Amino acid sequence: MKARSLPSRAAGWLSLAAALALPCAVLWPVPRDELSLRRAVSLRIEARDGTLLRELASRDEGYAAPAHLDALPAHVWQAFVQAEDKRFFLHPGVDPLALFRALRDDLKTRRFAEGGSTLTMQLARLLRPHPRGVLSKMSELLFALRLERTLGKREILEQYLTRVPLGADVRGVEAAARFYFDRPAAALTLAQAQFIAALARRPARGGVARQQRAFAAPHFVETVARHAAPAEAVQVRTTLDLSLQAAVESALREQVAALGEFRVGSAAAIVLDNASGAVLAYVGSPDWFDEEKSGRIDGVRMLRQPGSALKPFAYAQALARHGLTAATLLSDVESHFGDFMPKNYDRRAHGPVRARVALASSYNVPAVRVAEKVSAPELLQTLRRAGFESLTLDADHYGLGLVLGDGEVSLLELARGYLALAHGGLYRDLRFVEEARDAQGRALSPAPSRERRLFQPATAALVADMLADPAARAPAFGLDNALRFPFPAAAKTGTSRAFTDNWTVGFTHERTVAVWVGNMSGETMRHVSGITGAAPLFHRILALAMAGIEKPAPLSTAPFDEREICALSGELASAHCPATVHEKFVPGTAPQARCAMHGTFGLDLGSRFYDWAAHEGVRTLSSAAGGGAHAELAFPRDGDFFLRSRDLPDEVQTIPVRALSPRGGGPLELQLDESPRTELRAPFSTRIPATHGKHLLRIFRLGAAKADASASFTVDG
Repeated sequence: MKARSLPSRAAGWLSLAAALALPCAVLWPVPRDELSLRRAVSLRIEARDGTLLRELASRDEGYAAPAHLDALPAHVWQAFVQAEDKRFFLHPGVDPLALFRALRDDLKTRRFAEGGSTLTMQLARLLRPHPRGVLSKMSELLFALRLERTLGKREILEQYLTRVPLGADVRGVEAAARFYFDRPAAALTLAQAQFIAALARRPARGGVARQQRAFAAPHFVETVARHAAPAEAVQVRTTLDLSLQAAVESALREQVAALGEFRVGSAAAIVLDNASGAVLAYVGSPDWFDEEKSGRIDGVRMLRQPGSALKPFAYAQALARHGLTAATLLSDVESHFGDFMPKNYDRRAHGPVRARVALASSYNVPAVRVAEKVSAPELLQTLRRAGFESLTLDADHYGLGLVLGDGEVSLLELARGYLALAHGGLYRDLRFVEEARDAQGRALSPAPSRERRLFQPATAALVADMLADPAARAPAFGLDNALRFPFPAAAKTGTSRAFTDNWTVGFTHERTVAVWVGNMSGETMRHVSGITGAAPLFHRILALAMAGIEKPAPLSTAPFDEREICALSGELASAHCPATVHEKFVPGTAPQARCAMHGTFGLDLGSRFYDWAAHEGVRTLSSAAGGGAHAELAFPRDGDFFLRSRDLPDEVQTIPVRALSPRGGGPLELQLDESPRTELRAPFSTRIPATHGKHLLRIFRLGAAKADASASFTVDG
């Protein structure tokens, strides 16, 4: 008897435990994380005027938007209650009458059907999907009771109206209203609300939508979604000007088509509002869907070598900290910087060049001299502070060639850096978002914007003035070129090695524009430079960006000291200077000395330009009477290192030698190591064998016992 009672006693204990556990399970609240709409709703990204650019599907449940009863007419939510759960406001989450009717129908049909579900039970199933079955139904009932204990009826209805499947991968009444009727749920008529509510029972009947999903500014949308939208955002109103965006997209397509014969396959552009830093237009490629030309690659964020587009930052740093002025005379002659020998785009040496002309005409050798004055580490630090975060390697890797673009940056970084110049030397992060809201409709605080001063306003203004000077640009680009505008505008071109990429970046007082032209594949173009490829597109886009601005402002109102200077020497003009120009200076930096190149007896360029003058046929006093007090060795320089090639014969492996004659002229003598001296006459240049080892080269005045100059160099390989 006792033995037979054990199973009965165990069953009793289990029944009691179940009876005690059931109320506890019902009273246990649902964790709020499980009810979060963050993963349930899609991200709606809009233009600045509220036009939908794209709706990005949620991570879990397709296209959905939060429903708020306060924003819905009563007939909209009542349509769902009437169709799905008439006694919604009367039951505690489970409707016994509805369950009884469902059980009766199941017995009649002799099969288990998903009947008797309240809106709360449907929400439970949406939150915790499960296969059909009796046990699953019981779990659903308990979870529905828990939901009613955790949420009020209002919150349950909002959760349901946000999550309910309504066909075509659409969930929730708000997303369905936009998808089927192209209007917000607040604007639905009674008939439209009833149509959508009916889809809750048969979502497959939704069929094909009346319009296709919005898909505008795809690269911009991807950038906003990945980098700019707050994590909790479900609605983001961006800074994008949709009409300007469309015009820029058309300009890109037309320019690329026009350059097709030059092997140009793609382009990218970005337009900024200077006052706010807002992105007004952002085109990553001419055609997102062009797979052959890798249209989905974002040319605004892609890393490529910028050519000369980084030069203004080196000049600005030299102006700010190293005594450079716009009138400083720079030497544009054949020069070696260690094993680095830069060449100008036109393969010519231009001799004495003022800094204003050197920058505006984009001469390479003077730019490297400026970078040398600044130093590679300081230049790299300046660029990083200007927002070029992709320059992650050390200064030894980039070297002085960084000023010529020997480092990969993005078009976005270039635009951001030039925006700092346009904004008086003040760096600020770009702004992509005007307003963002979470699933509860609450406004989200934007990410804090970084701000730091790169240069003083006068320095930035002077660089802008140099980049906007058509006369200073004329020696390289002519007076009639794509960088001339009817309003004040600064601009800089850039071309990377082998015509792989070309760029034009610039600004007015109101707008900043950056343009890239090239191929996503890295294929070289056919002799397309920044001035011929990117500049015409830049011109067109800047004109579009300035449309509607009736009175463009000057680039800057920063005060300058102004002087009349010699057009050649950059010093204060004298009565002997044949040509003068009006130059601007940061206050306190104007030259004090009068021009020493022009005098009563003619032109004296000085020793550093004698070799260049002789080569170019320029008649100067120094070409007849010599230069300084001593002979100088222009090349090689002390400490130089040369590497022989294993693929070339010995007779062609030589090192160029250039010397500068002292005042009074006359031949010089050259001595390599302990070999006999050889006579060197004007133009005082020759070549010596590049033999392996360490060598000493000395230069003497004719018959002198002591050398005027020497250089120790090494040949390896």
